[in-house]
Amino acid sequence: FPVTIGVLEGNELIMKPMILRGFALLLCLIITSHSEEEYKPQNYSTELLKKAESGDPKAQLQLAGCYKEGRGIGKDKTQALGWIEKSANQKYPLAQLMLGQCYLDGEIVQKDENEAFRCYKQAAENGCTEAQNNLGSCYYNGIGTVKNNEEAFKWIKKAAEQASSEFYSKIAPDAYFILGQLYDRVVS
Repeated sequence: FPVTIGVLEGNELIMKPMILRGFALLLCLIITSHSEEEYKPQNYSTELLKKAESGDPKAQLQLAGCYKEGRGIGKDKTQALGWIEKSANQKYPLAQLMLGQCYLDGEIVQKDENEAFRCYKQAAENGCTEAQNNLGSCYYNGIGTVKNNEEAFKWIKKAAEQASSEFYSKIAPDAYFILGQLYDRVVS
């Protein structure tokens, strides 16, 4: 939906925050009931291992979680990273998202913001709502890339438009704040 704003006079200090809040509210209203696949942790099992070894990207990501968190098997960062990478290499968006998070927090792999950005971008382009939000945040804050308000606005708005209410309630306060700030910079 195209939005244009004329020059605000007189009550500009009062009107701008009202416009930004109105924009955030409008985004709340356009959120659909589209549900994103969720990662539900499982415990290690020989069945899970067989599925992962046969190439199932969901099982590979689950197995990575078992190794990363020590669920039913000893913690092993190398195994965790290996299984996440196998799943991500099959273009499984949740694995790409998780791999990006691993690079961003540096927990099981050396911190690398450029790699985190690359992984978030892959997952975002493959339709992962949380990755779209994270990618927008990277653009907004200059994490792994140069700051770019237009790209930040595009990706965070895209996440807001397709997110389910349950998911978006986790990221809504920060995302709407960023969207409001970007709206002020990009549209005004």
